[in-house]
Amino acid sequence: MNGIGGDCLSQVGTQKLKVVWTQWKWAFFFFLSLEEMLERVGESPFIPEYGPLPVSVPGAVDAWFELNARFGSKPMHELLQRAIEYAEDGHAIHEVIASDMIIQKNIFESPETMAEITSNGKFPNAFDEFKRVFFKEDGEAYAAGDVFRNPDLGGALRAIANGGRDSR
Repeated sequence: MNGIGGDCLSQVGTQKLKVVWTQWKWAFFFFLSLEEMLERVGESPFIPEYGPLPVSVPGAVDAWFELNARFGSKPMHELLQRAIEYAEDGHAIHEVIASDMIIQKNIFESPETMAEITSNGKFPNAFDEFKRVFFKEDGEAYAAGDVFRNPDLGGALRAIANGGRDSR
């Protein structure tokens, strides 16, 4: 994932510089004690695939600013403007994304996955915000050609564009 809430893997090459790889990512679980992590994971030796525990601390926004400072030539507000417009005004859902959203909806709504997302009921509302943002008001997945809008993302990108990486 290379959005506000994710990490950022980048590969940059210039005429004067060899290819540079970077990755900005910190795992959320680094901020938990071992006891807190084990309490949330339970008997499993693995971090769950879904839910709040596998989330990384956002590094992408910092990466955008660092990469732009090192390799860019335009101000961040200009670079983010099209993304802000797509988020606020909307865009048509591509058929591949629509198909993936139906698959994800079915996965997320399975009892096994829902138990993982909610850490066996410890976080009963863990999926509510995701559903609010990424599914239609009736709870269904978007179909190909439907217009998807994410004004919250547009507002966050606008704040970052105007106020920098430390915007709130």
